[in-house]
Amino acid sequence: MPIDYKNDIQEAQVIKPPKRGPEHAGLSRKMKQRIISLVAVLLCIGFVAGAGGQYVSANSMAYVIKVNGEELATLVSEEEAQQAIDKCLAQRAEQYQDRYGMEVSFGDEVTIDRVLPGGVIYSSVDQVVALLNDNVEMVAEAVAVYIDGKTRFYMASQVAAQEAVQQAKYYFGNPNSEDGIGNIYTDEEIALVSVEVDCNKVLTIEEAKNMLLYNSKTPLAEIDPIITVNVERESKETIPLPYGTEKIEDSEMLRGKEEVVSEGIDGVQEVTNVVTEKNGVVTSSTQKDSVVIVEPVDEVVKVGTMIQIASRGDGGGSGFIGWPTSGTLTSRFGVRARGWHSGIDIANAIGTSVFAAEAGTVTFVDYMSGYGLMVIIDHGGGVETYYAHLSVTNVEVGDVVERSQGIAAIGMTGTTTGPHLHFEIRFEGLAVDPLSYLE
Repeated sequence: MPIDYKNDIQEAQVIKPPKRGPEHAGLSRKMKQRIISLVAVLLCIGFVAGAGGQYVSANSMAYVIKVNGEELATLVSEEEAQQAIDKCLAQRAEQYQDRYGMEVSFGDEVTIDRVLPGGVIYSSVDQVVALLNDNVEMVAEAVAVYIDGKTRFYMASQVAAQEAVQQAKYYFGNPNSEDGIGNIYTDEEIALVSVEVDCNKVLTIEEAKNMLLYNSKTPLAEIDPIITVNVERESKETIPLPYGTEKIEDSEMLRGKEEVVSEGIDGVQEVTNVVTEKNGVVTSSTQKDSVVIVEPVDEVVKVGTMIQIASRGDGGGSGFIGWPTSGTLTSRFGVRARGWHSGIDIANAIGTSVFAAEAGTVTFVDYMSGYGLMVIIDHGGGVETYYAHLSVTNVEVGDVVERSQGIAAIGMTGTTTGPHLHFEIRFEGLAVDPLSYLE
């Protein structure tokens, strides 16, 4: 029965083969029947021989130990033969009990046969024990560890298997530590199945842990896990909480001027992240929550809004607006032959850069009848600037631009007789002479 590999391992029951313990290591039923028949025959022979003055003692028989029907050794008595079998079982049971906690039995069929002693070479009990150790397979009830349906190794018990898996998982993260580990699980499905297996194939907990981590019973230089261990842990870090800026308008300060009233101070916040690792390698990190430890203090800045409107009357500017492009002034503001002109024209080649005359927010980027492709920038305080007959633009509505920032290029779109920039300044919606405000 497969298990939920994200939780505890559970044993999957199977039909177990019949156990062959010491009680089966002696004479088989068929062999006992043969011996009983042999004894009967010998008694008859003894009776007959006695009648003729000869007697064959039962003690003249020898006892041979066979493994799967093949003769292994001969002893002088049945008691010694059984003693050798029992002693071998006891030694092996002690060996595997101490190491694994397993109950063992012979995996091969071991029998005792009674034979005539002619030409027999006898072995001692200790010699037979050594022969049994070398020639008889020992088996035990154990647990096969399946990973994604494939047998990887054998363990003495379900408890031992669970301990080995846990130790391998804890190699990448121990929930009992102070590392903030919340969950540990494997990608693979791990299941346990009860089996009868050769004792020499059963691993210790340490060997099994090494198999899971190194694919070897002993540690290697490189980790090569046969399982994928996922570790979820929480990590905390303290980071700055940036301060904001509070702007206060000052009508007595010229537009474009700023003055810091009070410096800002960063706050402090503690951030908790959930980090996921696979076999010790970070694969993701997600912020779980944050707690403000120290509140930030905003910077306070005074921003000028006063617009200087002045004109010397000779066309020379004394205002605050910067020139939007370079070139030749070809048409001024006011009445001209073709009618009223609401701005000035500055002629130059197509593609010549056009700059924002002052800092502000872009409120219009599109075509307008007569103006062609045009950009409008709102500078606040009722002041706007228009840039018309453009070939291309590189700003969008909502962009905040700085003074002298490139926004477009001169073109010939709209109603025009040649490449130039039509530039307007509007105050509260009314066009004013740009030359009165250009620096």
